[in-house]
Parts: sequence; structure tokens; C-alpha cells
Amino acid sequence: MNWGSNLSSMACRMKRFRPNWRKMSLAQNIFKDWAELPPRIVCVVLMAPSHELEFLRQNGMEPFPRFVCNLINPNCGKPKISTIESVQAAWGKCVPLEGSAGVYVIEEGPHGFCADSSSDLILSFWSNAERLVATGLRVSLNLLYTPLARYKYRKELGDDLTLFSADASNKDHVLILRGRPTSDARPQNALRFETPTQAVDPGQPCIIKIRGEKKDGPQIREMKVRVKVKSDSEKAALAKGTKGTTEQIGPCTLRLNFHRAAYTVTFPFPILNSDTSVEAHSKSYEIEITTQVSTNISIQAGGYPDNWFPILRHTTFTPWNIHHAHLYRLPLIDIQQRDKLKWPIAHTSAQMSDRERIIQRSKHAAQRTPDEVLVNVKESLSVLIQDYIGLRQGPVRVFALVDMMHGFFCFIFVLGLQLDLAGGTVVLVPIRLKGAEELSPTLSAFIDSGEPWMQVRTRPAEVIAWKHLLPAFVERCRTWSHKPNCEYKSTGKVPLGVKPEVNPTCSCGHRVGLDEPEWKDPAWKAVLPFATRAAISPLFGVSYLEEVIGPAARMQETQAPTSHHEPPDVCWQCDGLRIGRKLQRCERCKKARYCSKECQELHWKAEHKFKCKPI
Repeated sequence: MNWGSNLSSMACRMKRFRPNWRKMSLAQNIFKDWAELPPRIVCVVLMAPSHELEFLRQNGMEPFPRFVCNLINPNCGKPKISTIESVQAAWGKCVPLEGSAGVYVIEEGPHGFCADSSSDLILSFWSNAERLVATGLRVSLNLLYTPLARYKYRKELGDDLTLFSADASNKDHVLILRGRPTSDARPQNALRFETPTQAVDPGQPCIIKIRGEKKDGPQIREMKVRVKVKSDSEKAALAKGTKGTTEQIGPCTLRLNFHRAAYTVTFPFPILNSDTSVEAHSKSYEIEITTQVSTNISIQAGGYPDNWFPILRHTTFTPWNIHHAHLYRLPLIDIQQRDKLKWPIAHTSAQMSDRERIIQRSKHAAQRTPDEVLVNVKESLSVLIQDYIGLRQGPVRVFALVDMMHGFFCFIFVLGLQLDLAGGTVVLVPIRLKGAEELSPTLSAFIDSGEPWMQVRTRPAEVIAWKHLLPAFVERCRTWSHKPNCEYKSTGKVPLGVKPEVNPTCSCGHRVGLDEPEWKDPAWKAVLPFATRAAISPLFGVSYLEEVIGPAARMQETQAPTSHHEPPDVCWQCDGLRIGRKLQRCERCKKARYCSKECQELHWKAEHKFKCKPI
């Protein structure tokens, strides 16, 4: 073998892949008018005229499919398409800032494309500059390609589901800028990753081997890690057959206690110490830890904190595992067009993982363990969303969360339902009011106003979950600052308490943001001074922890519903299921369902007789 020849040919091949786009003649690419070489990351702005988007006006009720932008390079034989899903959009005009060099601003349209046909849809995204130098490059606005989108829209939009496209060199529709244009004179700069400072003790690197089996599908089941011991005393102990012991210190973290040393081992997925084994390898001076990915998400056994929805307390308060929502930017859903709002039923039912679906079908709400409380919470969230729209009964704007032993512990006044475009879900925009005794006169005044409201019954474990969840729903949309005398700061606790009679949130947000005209409802006037705005949305399972759309979900899809507007088949009194037999229906309206005669009588006296409409 001629190594010199091979290395030489390899070097020639390597040269072909060097990023030499900067050496191209500027006259040959899209940056020919730039006075300076462009940075590595630039902003691409696509301006789609309003009249080109008539398709959106005709098909605008459902929250799917998503929009994406494509960069289409025609110089690769078959056109090469690069899809960008992280896109920002605004309605208006993108115009140059007077007196600046290459800075553009967005003059937003007053009411979007429905009322202002002169506005463009302005889409912007970040791209590597080297992607943009190809001759004949096109930029397009498309629907995200999915089998469902292709089936529904291929006839109108073509195989690529293109709504609008333009040549990258067409400055009437495409701009290449250093910064992303905004509504003020300061463009947004590209975020660049900066290497973090090295930790004082970076720890000992180790290799984790992950194994899956065909029968498990895409899920990972087993993980192995080998820890290398260093000191002579540890090596001697290893030679004697000492294995060491493990203890769980976090959902994904074990501590290995060996001889006089302790090693912290972090896995990429949750584990249980009870499913862990330790083996000593004296020849390689290594300790092997084998563990299983936990399929039982337990707050007791899995090392999880008691709070499912913790609030981080650093320079400010922020939810840890619930994303933020900018309510002023989210489009409002018109719930008056209920014939077009069938999708929220499927959307809210998709909250359940397969494990939770089985729990929902097989256990009465009162029989579920604390580890299964999220099933109850998700069922209550489905009730809030569906009954606000009026898919099951209603529509209802006011809900009272009720503890079966202590009475009301929270009132929720809903202003609207919005699309969370970034999260791919919906958000209820309510104000929440504690159900405390000191507010009895205020609540009495509201109840006497005659506005209909609905009770959502909860169990003791679910009350605690709601007490943790409500502060997170408030913090995710907070636009105000916490006051110096904030109860969170003075007590050092979030939530402030989990007992039914304790308000879990601070008072800093009372009435903040509730002076707009949409909140000027006479029936709500008395409660606004004590209310805090929140953003309530469904909670979804994650596929890397447990099966989400598996056999249990497919089984539910095969069950033909009586009506497209009906929620999952649960008792309207206790949220339970009648195992082995169908639920009984109300003889008058044929909608309400009950697992027993007792539940039917209780629900009739408390609520249903006021809303039941014969068919």
C-alpha cells in the first residue's frame, strides 16, 4: 500500500470541503453589494404579500399544519431543500431605517391580514451565510410536510405544499441582513454560543453504553457505565472483590460508595436504584454499574422532588419545566364557530401517555395513588378547555376547583382561548382567585350576578398538584415585577402552601394587566382586585420516558364516539369509568354520563338539572 499516495489524494479531497465561499468573487453571489464580508450567521427575511395568502383565509381555523421556510438550491441535480422550522413572523411592512446602513424595521399592521390587506407576512430566520451564495437560490414559505398535510393540501399547493416563494436576489420579497429586524431601531443580533468557563472540578469522564431491544420499539431500557478507580488503596480493594454500593440522589443520578471514595454518576434518563447492579473488574480497575430506565415515574421512589412544577429562584422567579407564553402575541380562537372546533377534543386527550390511559380506564378517580395524580390533573384541564368552548356542556367562562372535603379552593375566570404557536398547543387566558373565607362577600356578589359557573371536583392529591401548578401558570406569563415585600421572598417558599385554604401564589400580581377593556365585565368587577392573570395549557407526556402514542392510544382511536363533540367516556360526577360496562346516559339530553345511579343523583341536584336540555 502506497501510504504517501493515499495521504496525498486524501489531502486533495479534504480541500474540496474547506469553506471557501468567502474567497468567491463578491460579484458572483448574493453579498455582492455588501461593503464588508458577511458574518457567519445572517438573517433571511421573506416578505409574502397578503394577496398571495388567500389560502390561509380559507383554511385558518385549525392550528395545524405549521409554517416553515425552505431554502431551495437548484444546482445539485435534484434541488436541495433546507427546511427551517424556527421562524418568526409578523404582519406589516419591512422598511429601511432612515439614515442607517442596512438596518430595517418592521412597521406592524394594525389588525393582521384579515382586516388589513396591505400588510405583508414578514418571516425571518437565521441561516449560515455560506448556504446563500448558490446561484438561483429560492426562499419559500411552506406548510410543514406531514402525511396529513400532504393529503389535505397537496391538490391546492402542490407536492411541496408551497404558499409563496421568491428568488433570493429579489429584494422586493427577500432581504439578507446582519440582524433580525424588529419594531424599533435596534435589530436583534444572532445569538452565538460562548464556551462556558471550565468548572473547578469537571469530574471524571466515563462512557455510558445504552441498549435497546426490538420488542421495546424506540425506547431505551438498559444503561451501563464503567467508573475507573485511581488510588492504590481502591485498586487493592477492587482486587479483593469489593463492589461498593449505590444510593439514588436524584431522578437520573446515583452515588457510588466504594472503599473510602464516593463517585457521582449521572445518566441521561431517569433510573431507579432498586433496578441497579454493581460488578467489579479488577483487571481493568473499573466498577461497572448496570441500571434500567425507569418505566414507573414515581415521586417517592425515583428521586424526584415533591413539587412536579418547581419555580426556580435566582435573580427572578421562573418556572422550570413549563415554557413561557407571551399572551399579547398569541392569536385568539373564535369559540363561536364550534362546528369547526372538533380538534380540541383530540388535542386534550393526547395529554395522556399509554400508562396514563390505562390508569384512566382501569381506576376510579378516588382510587388513584399520589404517583398517578397527573391523570386527574389532565382530566381537569380537559374539562376546563372543552367546557369553556362548549363541546360537552356550556359554554362556561367561570370554573371553581372544589376539594370534596373542604369546598372551593380556586376560582378560574376565563377571558379567552389562544393558540400557542411555538408550543403547538392552546392556552386558556384566565384570572385565578383563591377560594378563601375572607373573600366570601366578594364571591357572593359574583354568584348573585347570575353568571353561570361550573364546579370541577378534585381529590386531595390533586389539590396539592394544583397548588404547585398554579404558581407556574402565573409565572410563565408574568409581565410585572415581584414587590420587595413579596410573600415568596419573605417565606422562602413557592408555593406558599398546599392546604386547600392556603393561597399558593403571592399577591404581587393582583389586578396587574386587568385594566384593559376586555376585562370590564360588570359581573367580574368585584373579584378583579384580588385576581392574578395566568396561562393554563394542557400537560403532555414525553416519548423518551414512556410510550405516548402506543397500543392504548390506538385502541382508544378505534372506539367510535357517539358525537365528535363529546369528551372521553368518563362519569360526569366523579370522572371515573364503569369497568366492564358502558356508562349510563341522561335520558333527557343523552349527553351526561354516569357510572352509577348515586353519581347521577348527586350531579343532578348540584349542577346538571340547571343545564340539562332535552333533545
